Amino acid sequence: ACIAAPTADAQTSNAQQAAEELRAAATGYALTTMATVQQSLDVRCGRMPGEAGPRAQAAYRTWLDRNTPALEGAIRHLHTLSQTVAEAQGADAGRQFGEARIAEATTVALQSIATVFPDGTADDPTCARILHLATAGEMDLLRHPEFGVVLEQLGRAAD
Repeated sequence: ACIAAPTADAQTSNAQQAAEELRAAATGYALTTMATVQQSLDVRCGRMPGEAGPRAQAAYRTWLDRNTPALEGAIRHLHTLSQTVAEAQGADAGRQFGEARIAEATTVALQSIATVFPDGTADDPTCARILHLATAGEMDLLRHPEFGVVLEQLGRAAD
C-alpha cells in the first residue's frame, strides 16, 4: 500500500491542533496553580495565628497581582473553548464543558494541597516554605518551562 505524504493543509491542521492542545493544557495549569496557591496561602496559611496569617494573605494578593494577566488570558481562553462547544453542541454542553474544566482544576489543586497539608492544617514550616516560593516568584505562572510562553501570549491577547 502506498502511504501518501500529508498535504500542507493536513500539516497546518495538525500544527493548529497541537497549538490549541497546548493552550488548553496551559489554561488548565493556570487554573490549577491559582487554586493551589489560593488554598495554600490565602486559606490555609492565611488562618495562621499572629503575623503569619496576614503575611500569607498579603503574599497571595501579591502573587495574584503578578499573575493576573496570565490568569485572565487563561480564563478568557476557557470561555472561548466553552463557546466553541456551545456553538457545536448547545448552550448546556458549553456550560458543562467549562464547569468540568474548572472542577478538574480544583480536583488536581486539592490533591496537591493534600500532599502539602496531609492533615489539612497549616504549620509554620510549611507556610514559611510556601510563602518563600510565592514571594520569590517561584510559583509564578510565566515561570513554567512549557506553559509560561503560552500563558504570556494568552495574557497579552486579553489586553
